[in-house]
Amino acid sequence: MKTRGSNHLLWMGPLLVFAGAVSYFEVFSYIAVLRDFPWLNFPLVLAGIVVSVVGLWRAFSDDPTVLSRVLAVCGLLASLAIGGLFSLSVLALSNRLPSIDGVTAELATAPDFTLDDQHGRPVTLSDFRGRNVVLVFYRGHW
Repeated sequence: MKTRGSNHLLWMGPLLVFAGAVSYFEVFSYIAVLRDFPWLNFPLVLAGIVVSVVGLWRAFSDDPTVLSRVLAVCGLLASLAIGGLFSLSVLALSNRLPSIDGVTAELATAPDFTLDDQHGRPVTLSDFRGRNVVLVFYRGHW
């Protein structure tokens, strides 16, 4: 007689897909090598989809309850939806962003302006032409 165990793959698949998608935007998009193509995140998303498919297969082959079958279908649909949105956002939508070279060349020279320094004397940006200048704007006061 076969004992029925719990099908942990029902929730592990969508969780892996969600972790792969969110970790790209929260962690790996800040690393230059991983930003252009998510080498670590796509395999994690694909592994989550495979786990969801295996969970669906186990729900329909081993478990006669309707609830586990419904959860398995919902888990697979959630995994496919999250994985599809992740792929769409990384591969299709991110290619529409302007290149950094065009933006940097456009903003290479700051427009001239005059502000007061810490002693109340006016300082003009054009006074520093030909030298490297770092502009720091802060909110509040010291």
